[in-house]
Formats: sequence, C-alpha cells, structure tokens
Amino acid sequence: MRFVYCDCSLIGARGHFASTCRSITGAARRRGLAVEVYANHRVEPALVEALGARPLFGPTAVETTSDDKLCGHLESYNDKAAAFARALGSIAPPGPGDVVFVNSVQTGELAGVAAWLIPAR
Repeated sequence: MRFVYCDCSLIGARGHFASTCRSITGAARRRGLAVEVYANHRVEPALVEALGARPLFGPTAVETTSDDKLCGHLESYNDKAAAFARALGSIAPPGPGDVVFVNSVQTGELAGVAAWLIPAR
C-alpha cells in the first residue's frame, strides 16, 4: 500500500505547506505505508532531502499563468488543470489500497485530478 502526497504549493522548508506535509506523511510512515511526496518544481533542496520530495508540479495553487485582463482567470484555470493532470500522469497510477492525497487544491488542481482519473474517451 502506498501513500502519495501531492502539493503544487510545497516549495519551502518553512511554513504551513511544509508543516502539513511533515505531519501527514509522518503519520502515514508510522503506519507502515510507502510514502511518495511530489512537490512544486521549485522545491528547496532541504525538503527534497528531509521528506524525499520530488519536484513535479508547475504553478502553485494561487499563481496565475495568464495576464489577460478579461479572461486571464479562465486561461489560468485551463492551464493549471492541464499541467496538473500531465504531472499526475507522470507518476505510477494508484493501485487498489493506495491513497492519493492532494493538498492545496483550488479549482484548477481539482479539474486536473478529475482529468487524470477520468481520461478523455
């Protein structure tokens, strides 16, 4: 059984993103689960070393990818959903009994999770 922790906003070794990751993955490890941590592509080396975090995700949950004044929020939503789904697609798919925990979820990330779980037909 595997516990996969995903957080596109996990970058620095301090603050609530890192504290949440330490708490949740620590509990999973104490229960004997194999833990995988996937963080923002800008994750600090200290977190890579301390938590085994792997750089994977692009924009954080609160970053925007478009500066269009009229529809930038919609473009950012689409960009982030697609990027999150692509990133999730690069990890081993979950099997029976595996847990995938996604922290720092906004609408774009949630849409990315849905796209990853329910591929287009």
